[in-house]
Amino acid sequence: MVCVENKQYTVEYHEPTKRYIGNAIQITLNDNTVLDEVEIHYPIGHRKRREEGKPVLLAKFERHVKEHFKDDEARAQKIISASYDPNFDEMDVDDYAALYSTA
Repeated sequence: MVCVENKQYTVEYHEPTKRYIGNAIQITLNDNTVLDEVEIHYPIGHRKRREEGKPVLLAKFERHVKEHFKDDEARAQKIISASYDPNFDEMDVDDYAALYSTA
């Protein structure tokens, strides 16, 4: 694997109007076939893509909760339901944290 800095990405990272972490990847296979370069200027989660990123983040959260509590599906569902509850902001932090506790 070879990593090479694209200096323009570094410049644009420090530019207040952009502030993105641009990246590109190009893969060369063992038979020397070179795949097309893929470049992302604004990764998901960047403020310019925040709305696009929310469903991805929520899906990741659910996937990880279900995986972590795979032996207790009811508990995983309780955590997910509590997290999406419209009154979540009124829930005591201790009560929410207790949903995750194994003690």
